[in-house]
This record gives sequence, C-alpha cells and structure tokens, in this order.
Amino acid sequence: MIEEFIINNAVAVVLIIILVTIWDVVWKAIAMWRAAKRDSKTWFVILMIVNSVGVLPILYLIFTRRKPGIK
Repeated sequence: MIEEFIINNAVAVVLIIILVTIWDVVWKAIAMWRAAKRDSKTWFVILMIVNSVGVLPILYLIFTRRKPGIK
C-alpha cells in the first residue's frame, strides 16, 4: 500500500523529502551556531550527530535563549 502511494506520488514524496531536509538543515545550523558561540562542545556534537528533523535544535534554541534583561 505505501509502495503504491510512493510510486503514484513520486514527485510529491521527493518534494516532501527536500522540504524536510531544508527545514532540518536550517534549524540545525542555527542551533549549532549558538552552541559554538556558547563554547558548548557537547551540544555541538549532539546536534551534529542526532537527526531529529529539527525538533532537537528547536528545543536547544528555546532552552538557551536569552532572558529579558540578562546579558
């Protein structure tokens, strides 16, 4: 059943894969940039290795964002 869907909708499947890849690369790059700026080698390596379709980088960015009034 899934194979039939993929064959019948090959262009859509490829487009979805490309969009998900771009989504992941953008979030991963932003999170890795912040980890490097914060000199967080452990997080940098984790973000580089784990493929989570953007979930882990987004969580890292949320939990490491600047608090208002703190430099």
